[in-house]
Amino acid sequence: MCNGFDELKKNIIEPGLCVACGQCAGICPEKAIIMDYGESPYYDQEPVPKKVSECNKDCDLCYILCPAKSIPILSMEKLLFNRKRNNSENEQMLGVYKECLAAHAVNSEIRSAGGSGGVVTSLLTYALDKKLIDGAIIASMSSAYPWRAFPAIATNKRELLKGAGHKPFVVSNSELLNSAVERGLERIAFVGLPCQIHGIRKMQLNKGKNKIIDNILSKIAFTIGIFCKSQLYYKSVKHILTELGGIDDLQEVVSLNFNSGDTMPKNIEARCFDGKVFKVDPMTYYQWTAGIHTRDRCVMCIDWAAEVADISIGDLWEPWILKDNKGWSSLIVRTQKGEHLVHNAENDVYLKSRPTPVEYLVGSLGCETAKYANAERLYWRKNHSGWPVPDYEYIPDFMKPRSYNSKPWRIKPKISGLF
Repeated sequence: MCNGFDELKKNIIEPGLCVACGQCAGICPEKAIIMDYGESPYYDQEPVPKKVSECNKDCDLCYILCPAKSIPILSMEKLLFNRKRNNSENEQMLGVYKECLAAHAVNSEIRSAGGSGGVVTSLLTYALDKKLIDGAIIASMSSAYPWRAFPAIATNKRELLKGAGHKPFVVSNSELLNSAVERGLERIAFVGLPCQIHGIRKMQLNKGKNKIIDNILSKIAFTIGIFCKSQLYYKSVKHILTELGGIDDLQEVVSLNFNSGDTMPKNIEARCFDGKVFKVDPMTYYQWTAGIHTRDRCVMCIDWAAEVADISIGDLWEPWILKDNKGWSSLIVRTQKGEHLVHNAENDVYLKSRPTPVEYLVGSLGCETAKYANAERLYWRKNHSGWPVPDYEYIPDFMKPRSYNSKPWRIKPKISGLF
């Protein structure tokens, strides 16, 4: 009898360390675990692993490979890059990388649908068109429950566009790992938050120990990690819709778009069956959510830039972007696999890019949050409070100031009311 879930529940879920990545459900050989999003018809709870049947496999994979408590990120770097990060400020803050770019999709529909520059969707579209992949695991807004996003397997451009853009709450993408393999996909792109990428790399650290895991890993073509300062509790989204938008019941919502508009920064837009349209501007959104509704596990995370993905992508806020506010993404190329994908996509006119100063990333709000605020919080919780904490193999030196060129107050863009 497998005791893995019992250990998972005792040591990770109940102490509050679960990142809701969904990997335990996505790799269980018995399909004994699901991600519980709450009850129908709302599904408005935080996703939590739930055992729905007995597991007769003596594997304990759900606990051994969980990326929530033990995250050996330096060992993951050694596996992926054949070295650990050096002592330079840039690699200490961003991890190992080859180059940093500003980029956007050439296709205007993809660029407009994206959270910033549409780069993730453009790269996936290129990979599908060139038959580099059969499909991609992404987060996508639900048609049946349009106020909620769920993990999805996209195998065409329409499905990719449906999943484009920012979702501020956790979507358990790793839940679909085995489902994608069972659908017959031989080459899978995996898109996920840093914690979900950790799960993929943790499986790779244990390669050769389990045939099920080895089979899943053999199908992963490449990974794209999404920048993540933090995720919100889903209740905060419901809070905005009901209290700010005056929407009495989530079932009134026919569509919810976190990336409304053609220019940056984008709005939240909810449309209801009665024709009512509710919009939240970025200033109001950040005032009501940033730092207020952040998931507790997120404030102990020190990886905001998806440091062990093949490619890391997020919003970009350089001053020159204000002159071209249709949206650019920040793109960190980390592996040779990622480098080939990005450059080939650009050569075939799917992407447009330009070099970007690393200092804009080192001095960003995401870096400030993870490498300073969260690192200090992690240190104090670990050494003084006795709280359960994740182990990343190291804690960033939050006492060491950044160099003059990377200080946030020197480089933050002048977007009124947003920063």
